[in-house]
Amino acid sequence: MKSITLLFILLLPFTSRSQTWTQKANFGGSARRSAVAIAIGDKGYTGTGYNGNFYKDWWEYDPAADTWTQKADFIGTERFSAVGFTVNNIGYVGTGYDVNNNFNTSDFYSYDPSANSWVPIASLPPAAARRYAVGLAVSTKGYVGTGVNDYGYLKDFWQYDPDTDTWTQKTDFPGDARYECISFTIKGRGYIGIGAYSGTLYHDFYEYNPETDMWTQKSDYPGSGQDAAFSFAIKDTGYIGGGSDQQNSFSDFWGWDEFSDTWIQKADFGGAPRAFGVGVTIGAKGYAGLGEQANYYNDWWEYCPDTSAIPTGNSPVYQKDFFVSEIPGQSILIHHLFSSATFSIYDLNGRKIFSTALNESNHELLISAKIFGEGIFLYEAREETGISEAGKLLLQ
Repeated sequence: MKSITLLFILLLPFTSRSQTWTQKANFGGSARRSAVAIAIGDKGYTGTGYNGNFYKDWWEYDPAADTWTQKADFIGTERFSAVGFTVNNIGYVGTGYDVNNNFNTSDFYSYDPSANSWVPIASLPPAAARRYAVGLAVSTKGYVGTGVNDYGYLKDFWQYDPDTDTWTQKTDFPGDARYECISFTIKGRGYIGIGAYSGTLYHDFYEYNPETDMWTQKSDYPGSGQDAAFSFAIKDTGYIGGGSDQQNSFSDFWGWDEFSDTWIQKADFGGAPRAFGVGVTIGAKGYAGLGEQANYYNDWWEYCPDTSAIPTGNSPVYQKDFFVSEIPGQSILIHHLFSSATFSIYDLNGRKIFSTALNESNHELLISAKIFGEGIFLYEAREETGISEAGKLLLQ
């Protein structure tokens, strides 16, 4: 028998379902590609990179004031294609291709924003030096993987423990060896995917569970630019955009839903198409910029996700006495106090498959679940002023 599990209920007023890119103050340093971007607390940090010159400058972005402030320079050599991550409000930056033509470096440094100071930390093993890798943090550990070095393209994966200042090799990334991938973190899991290998472009995408040290393949990325794209995550959604096919650069932008393992195309990145840009999450918004196409860029863009985006919850949250629940016998119960609204159900492609009026004559009503089949569906309750309630249902 089919059952209906209530996954998410969003019970806040909305005025639109829009998603927007907004141009913000340009990056404070020179235009460049292959920089590092991380967030610490409510600020973003960006530095290093290349535009014919190598850089080690370090800049703080305050999204509330929309301002950039130069901070203490990175204390390693000038470089590009380094990686970064944040653990417990300390930033970490390392690896990359440096100004001394050391194509593959293994050194790492920590940044404390409260002291505005850098400190050397344990390097990766010399054989694990690399460029064009990915870095990410999951819980209290940092991770570095993929990339390229003197031995070829890489798929090894390393964990950094700040408490012991040590690196430990973990289970290899399960896809082919590659570089110029993307990474982000959602709810205690790390994600790595796409990238390139000697002209081969990859669409595959994987989840890493640090508790079991195991990888799981997820749905392939459907976007255009698999090489040198930017990425970030907001709540339960990971985002990938930009990138190239090693000939052309792109601006399409996609969101991956952690629960449904589904990619949905979003509003195109607001700036020009590009590769080798950066992406970072600060608070509940994403930021992307810099990079290269025919020119180097220093523009900076803010992404506000769908205003109907639904935060994760394991139980209903009630407001305005509205809820949706399962009734044995393959029915959905809707309880509401609307005087005039429309309740609609959509599939994941946005196609409306059911709609009914909510008014004072039907404060409780049943909908047969048989008409939907199995899968994940979206619902909304819309008043004249806009969407008042929205959520997701899993029918199985």
